[in-house]
Amino acid sequence: AGGLPGLFLYRWHFRRILPGLRTLMDRTTSHVRIVFSSNYPSLVSALVPASMCGLSHLYMVTADIALQETPCSVCVETRATALQVIFGAWIPFASSLLGYVMVGRGANLKWIPSTSAGWGAWLGLYKDILSKSQPLLVGVTVAQMVVAGALVYAENSSYWSIMRELDRRVKEDEEMMARIEE
Repeated sequence: AGGLPGLFLYRWHFRRILPGLRTLMDRTTSHVRIVFSSNYPSLVSALVPASMCGLSHLYMVTADIALQETPCSVCVETRATALQVIFGAWIPFASSLLGYVMVGRGANLKWIPSTSAGWGAWLGLYKDILSKSQPLLVGVTVAQMVVAGALVYAENSSYWSIMRELDRRVKEDEEMMARIEE
């Protein structure tokens, strides 16, 4: 779930709101470098956050549930939700945006501030893009929260199901040993 927003949603969104990016990315040209380099941001913003989501969840949530290191299940779910939102919604957005800004700057697109414009122009660009992206970011954030909650619930349910089965088998073995000793 951490890789989908960067690969599909943010790519579609930035192509829609940033002029010239769509034509640059859809261009059929003999310059393969232009076509591939204009699609790098969506690949990077999908693969890196997806791997970070998976690894952080494995080591900071799944291992915690399996070893029962944190007695508070709400704390584990909060940690999982925070990791999923950061690595599944916000980092893909930021990396995708920065990647497409680099592509736009390399292609000299008109929405990129000039080098002499200063920090104010760049901050204005990012503020404008962020204001246009708020509904999408809210939707992706909520979706990532739901995914994290469902995943933690499933992992906790699986853990307790396994523990009940182990308890049943231990009790069964103890009863069998008691019968044998009689």
